[in-house]
Amino acid sequence: AGSNGPFRRFGKAFIHENNVYYFGGENLAATKSSNGFKGTIVDGEIIDSSWQENSTQFPAALPRTLTRYNLVISGSYIYVISGLYSSINDLVYRANLSDFLTGSAAWVTVQTFTTPFFGGSTAIINNYAYIFANAVVTPVGSRSIYRASMTELANGVCNFIEQTNVLPSSTKPYYSSCVCVDDYVMLLGGNDGVA
Repeated sequence: AGSNGPFRRFGKAFIHENNVYYFGGENLAATKSSNGFKGTIVDGEIIDSSWQENSTQFPAALPRTLTRYNLVISGSYIYVISGLYSSINDLVYRANLSDFLTGSAAWVTVQTFTTPFFGGSTAIINNYAYIFANAVVTPVGSRSIYRASMTELANGVCNFIEQTNVLPSSTKPYYSSCVCVDDYVMLLGGNDGVA
């Protein structure tokens, strides 16, 4: 992202129209943030000098300081899912995406998880949003998989359901990267709480 881009880790990024956005995360001292960064994309490249942190021209922010969360955008809504603040967050927040980007978002809580988690990987597969390989307690990973309908999310309805199928017994790679290729889902890297 160049020398002027986000300086925090464990946040989330997304592209909307001709801009890339990065929100939340923490610095090397583990100080968490709700603020974001915005960069301009021209011909597929992020213009390094265009990066700006939250300001009156770019006032968007998460509903609270948050790191290691999951993010899904569906229709006109953005969902911020679980993560860490001073403890593990068990909530899902929803806002209108255009309101969020202009700093006027009215965040609402749309779901509460029985078991809070953080550090999962998100994938959109066959019109469903999946969250794989969360951590439930530092540093203990989980084999759980959650799923929600993208159609329902696009209509403002959030209902992530824990699936009966779970990851293999030896696989708990929170902080992994999720890649979908043909009919396969791959979780790359991550931390199993041991190594």
